[in-house]
Amino acid sequence: MDKVDAAQHIPSAILITLPQPGTETVEPRTAFATCNGAVTLVKKDADGGPLVSNGGRYDLELKRVSSRDSGAGNPWRITKLVANLAWVEGNMKLLPYGELREEQKTK
Repeated sequence: MDKVDAAQHIPSAILITLPQPGTETVEPRTAFATCNGAVTLVKKDADGGPLVSNGGRYDLELKRVSSRDSGAGNPWRITKLVANLAWVEGNMKLLPYGELREEQKTK
């Protein structure tokens, strides 16, 4: 994928699955999250137009890399992200594998 001139990613309605806290709860090493997402990419000189926007749902897997007591800041890192697109508008060639998606759209 070619570098874009500008990009905006907006996650919203983030839901994180973690055990309820309590004295018997073991500090989790993994977690799952889901959120709505909207993305706009701009490449001014792109063949087919400069913009693509899309939206849908992200499913994320997270891993704890440090203890919450370590003082190292946010202990969570994303290990997997799956984008489930609900809609796309604009030049799909700006997306990774956009040519394939454009072919699928015309079928």
